[in-house]
Amino acid sequence: MSITCYHLLKTLFPKRADYLDMGYGIKARARRCDKFWGPHLAATRSFQGQTISKAPVEALAVLGAGRLLDVDLASIFEHAKRADFFDADPSAVAYCHLKLLPQLLKGKVGLYCAELSGRIDLWSEKLSKFLKSNTDRNESQLVSWLYDLADSSALQSSLKEYDSMFSLNLLSQIPLYWRDRVVSYLAQFWRYDEDCEQRYSEQLRQAIVHTKKTLQLGHLGLLSSKAKDSIVLITDSHFYFYQKDKAEWDWQEALFCEPKEVLASEFYLKDQDSWLWHIAPQDVEQEDYGVIHRVVASHWKRKA
Repeated sequence: MSITCYHLLKTLFPKRADYLDMGYGIKARARRCDKFWGPHLAATRSFQGQTISKAPVEALAVLGAGRLLDVDLASIFEHAKRADFFDADPSAVAYCHLKLLPQLLKGKVGLYCAELSGRIDLWSEKLSKFLKSNTDRNESQLVSWLYDLADSSALQSSLKEYDSMFSLNLLSQIPLYWRDRVVSYLAQFWRYDEDCEQRYSEQLRQAIVHTKKTLQLGHLGLLSSKAKDSIVLITDSHFYFYQKDKAEWDWQEALFCEPKEVLASEFYLKDQDSWLWHIAPQDVEQEDYGVIHRVVASHWKRKA
């Protein structure tokens, strides 16, 4: 997609600029890291194919479709009568229109540009107003405000029900967009150092974690409430950081809640798998370090 199209989409979707940048970044990284990403993409597609081939569906929703790198299109079009694809990145949706045009013309596909948490844009608008109006930069008030924001924000999604729903690497990524906006707004309005999130007070870090957990619980709640029969959930569970000259690895948890906290009341775990994704090899992406993600794939079936 041309640079002209990129700037046009940024003009048309100003609130989606970060999703656009991330989408183009993923496209470029996938090209640079092709041989490292290959096993992850193959495992992701294989897990989808195994689940849908066992239980064909009338209507399927693919959340986080992106540029279809990790989507098993062949199995989906063989075993689903209709598939709707969702992504918050308008450039990815535009790409899907071109890639899936034959299926679109047959009425087998729907394409939607949507930020499915229903919260990130709303929270971002509220946060910017709060920070701009609190010029004394009272961090304790911000901490309380963040907890209130998360705890009072139950939202109902307008998404329709589907027989099956695929969530492709969304659960671990949704909080990152929100975190980046928090960091950016704190730098913009309160002049916090945008590169030093680790210097935030412990109270502020924990409040941000609470909002991240709320977003992940909300995504799981969406899947639970809208999937009539089954859910395929593929997500990062851990981020690992390594350096060639260091024996010790740093790591972070990618999940702030357990999926079973939400899903186990209505669904049972039918299948599960996990693998490592060498997402950013050292000396390919960064000279100083490399990144590997642990990915967990799970197939949930609704209880009788």
